[in-house]
Amino acid sequence: MKYIARRVNVDHGLALNLYDPLNYDAMYLAGLILDDVKMTTQDLHKWPKNAHGTSLANYGMDGILEKIRLGAWIDVD
Repeated sequence: MKYIARRVNVDHGLALNLYDPLNYDAMYLAGLILDDVKMTTQDLHKWPKNAHGTSLANYGMDGILEKIRLGAWIDVD
């Protein structure tokens, strides 16, 4: 999967399209190629809810959250 992600690089539109069909492998790849700047709060809430089991939620989401600038997202007055 990481080989494919390196070939694709960052493609947020493709990542969103890959995640929607709820296919495990496609969802994992989506997490590898998403654009952290374009990730919305709605996406952050939707993605873990749709994860198949703990494996994708843990290993897929940790990569996503690692990419995103959480300080700006969390720092709400």
